[in-house]
Amino acid sequence: MMCDSYCKHGGNCMLNRGHKGKHDSKYCKWTNATAISKKQADKLFTRKAKAKGLTSEAIQLFKIMT
Repeated sequence: MMCDSYCKHGGNCMLNRGHKGKHDSKYCKWTNATAISKKQADKLFTRKAKAKGLTSEAIQLFKIMT
């Protein structure tokens, strides 16, 4: 199961839950001290997606799939 940690850019850690060391989204690495909540990450993703022109339906579909 994937780790439930999110970076300040909204990326999700792709490592297995319970891993040692920094979190890694393949684009960013961070520590627990700099992590943000899933709720904050979702808000950040939604804001960025809308700015890029994604529809609400596409955003909801992506959230369901992740």
